[in-house]
Amino acid sequence: MKLLIIALFQSIIITSGQVMLKYGLLKIVSFELSWNFFRTIVSNVPLILSGVAMVVGTAMWIWMVKVFPLSQLLPLQTLGYVLGILASMFCFNESVSLSQWAGMLFIIIGCVLIGK
Repeated sequence: MKLLIIALFQSIIITSGQVMLKYGLLKIVSFELSWNFFRTIVSNVPLILSGVAMVVGTAMWIWMVKVFPLSQLLPLQTLGYVLGILASMFCFNESVSLSQWAGMLFIIIGCVLIGK
């Protein structure tokens, strides 16, 4: 159960980074190679927060791979799919189909069985 909680926490960090990435990209009007574009990127707070979350999540993943069996870790990474769908639903008002709900249920059941 400890592994499941740690994997869930790491997935929350990575998913938060992906949500911030989406928010940051929505603020960018166009992509072009210019000094103004570069300034837009480096002053975009959601993009900066995304980078921080991704670095922290990746560092945590590296530690997890060292400490826990990979055969348990890799399946638990699918929690990110569940969190990603829920985040897109709540943060970006995206609709979720019945098949997506069913898939999330199967992922959760699988993670609980693997994380025991």
